[in-house]
Amino acid sequence: MISIPQFPIIKPKGFMNALNKAVIDGIPKHADSRRFPNVIGTLEWQRYWEDEIYKIINGIEIKGIWIPGRFYYYMNYKQMSTIKGVVTPDMIDLHLELAYYIEHCKANGRNLICAKGRRKGISEAASTMIIDYGWRFTEGYKAGVAAGNKTYVDDFLAKWRFADSRLPPEFSTKKLTDNDNEI
Repeated sequence: MISIPQFPIIKPKGFMNALNKAVIDGIPKHADSRRFPNVIGTLEWQRYWEDEIYKIINGIEIKGIWIPGRFYYYMNYKQMSTIKGVVTPDMIDLHLELAYYIEHCKANGRNLICAKGRRKGISEAASTMIIDYGWRFTEGYKAGVAAGNKTYVDDFLAKWRFADSRLPPEFSTKKLTDNDNEI
């Protein structure tokens, strides 16, 4: 059974550099197939992406704090379009706590209902850590998006498509090339 730590978690010096390595340092040249397509298939490229996928699926311990893989994925690979331009998520304890609760529920066959305020980033975090993560990294995963107004569904899908277009090609999966409505 996955235990949920008590918050706030006091993060030691250097925690963010270890957590957000792909954001802070960027994808290393030997693994960046978008900028350097000739790296595809090299041993360094393969090792880098195998290690990243391992962290995303199994989580990672950083300075004594276990980070769920879905949170690691969210923090390193999520990009959002805002009025200030393209941004990556900030480290917010509420989002990390949500990741622990998601892991707990998934591991114990439970459901999660999350009351939330507006403009807290919970929708972006949850959609990435549940729907996108499940779709991309879980075999046989299915999800639906519903709302009382089609505009909200269309807005969600537009945000998802934008974030998906910004991912490294190594995470591109399960798409019909001529119809992204069936994803």
